[in-house]
Amino acid sequence: MTADSGSWSVVTTAPAPADRSLLDRCPVVPVVVLDHPDQAVPLGEALLAGGIDVIEVTLRTDAGLQAIRKLSALPGLHVGAGSVLVPDQADRVVDAGARFVVSPGLSVEVVRRCRALDVPPCPAWPPRASS
Repeated sequence: MTADSGSWSVVTTAPAPADRSLLDRCPVVPVVVLDHPDQAVPLGEALLAGGIDVIEVTLRTDAGLQAIRKLSALPGLHVGAGSVLVPDQADRVVDAGARFVVSPGLSVEVVRRCRALDVPPCPAWPPRASS
């Protein structure tokens, strides 16, 4: 499901079962693509007010890394990073405050780096196209 407000979009998905406590905490995780990092805090505050305390911010835009940093400063919000393709990105998102890392498929190198950083890797599989 996708919601679009013009300046950001939200896709809801369940994270890969890499961290059972994450699934227990929030079985549906908002996956967001932000166009500007200033959108991060109001979005995070709205999610927390609505009882959602987990968010995945993708690296699909230049605002992603800064948004992770800003959201990670919100007490009670568990921030993860999505669209992580290479180990260097895992380093940067964890440094910014990400508490889990989602990659669009299985990258052994990203999983190894996440384990070294003591952050749950969540390799995601795209949904199968219906025929």
